[in-house]
Amino acid sequence: MGTSVLLAFPQADQRTGLYIKKAFEQLGCRLIIVDPKIEPGACVPRMTQFGPNGPDMFLCSRTPALAPIVANLKRRYPSTKFACWNTDGRKSITEFGNELMKLFGLMDIMYSVPEGNIQEYVEKAKCKDVKWLPQAMDPDFFNKIPITKEDHEKYDCDVMFAGDVNWAMHTDRKAWIKKIRQSGVNIKVYGPSTNNYIKNHEFSKAARCAKISLGRSALVNIATSISVRDYQIMGAGGFLLTNNVKDLHHLFELNRECVIYMNDDDCVDKIHYYLHHEDERKKIQETGFKAAHEKHTYKVRVQQILDDLVVMRGAK
Repeated sequence: MGTSVLLAFPQADQRTGLYIKKAFEQLGCRLIIVDPKIEPGACVPRMTQFGPNGPDMFLCSRTPALAPIVANLKRRYPSTKFACWNTDGRKSITEFGNELMKLFGLMDIMYSVPEGNIQEYVEKAKCKDVKWLPQAMDPDFFNKIPITKEDHEKYDCDVMFAGDVNWAMHTDRKAWIKKIRQSGVNIKVYGPSTNNYIKNHEFSKAARCAKISLGRSALVNIATSISVRDYQIMGAGGFLLTNNVKDLHHLFELNRECVIYMNDDDCVDKIHYYLHHEDERKKIQETGFKAAHEKHTYKVRVQQILDDLVVMRGAK
């Protein structure tokens, strides 16, 4: 049996926690799952299922209710390594609140999606070890899903954007979308505020049926703080046109795997350019698809976690 892991990540929404679970299973780990949003207290009895020494690793999401539970478990299972993968970023990690700061500080290793948040984990959460672990995509859900006639009727368009346009962090999005629409582009918007939220296979179909799929990450000045949407678009085989985030070149080969826009006017200009340069667009689209499936899967990310665990246990 492989590495033993208690994975405390949400599963009910069938998104990130599910993708991470599948990656651990693909890598041959012995896995027990807790959904911390639904039953955080289940971590305690499920740790006992691994025997008196507990699992090799406890990996959790950023869930405030876990802070006192992890403090207790660390005392009971000193040989288990505790890790948290915060799959979101903020302008400052203090925005996550005191309980999460406590949770982060308890970790043997902390994983940050944006490079730009790493130093704060060390200085403000007093984390012992912090590593950069970007988001990713699941190739079972984000791939070249077969497209039916009905799918084309539902999703075909020049441009699509999937995301919230009403949340306080995204107040700029309505004007941006309006500007694109006024330029004569057929744009479809999917999200909770439009009551047509799409995920997994439906997201993949929409990204492939659209000629251009837009990215719009909020924290452009926080290094590599991009939305998971960007990986999913590329993984689905869509053409990604996304905004310029600091150090984005650490993740993608710009103008080869995806294209960036510098501001709203530049976005509109590039939409029109790539709508009229199909061969160039499709070449970038295919290169981005291959890069996503080679470099940006959850299996690749989880393998990094397992490699780090080997190092931590060897240094004991």
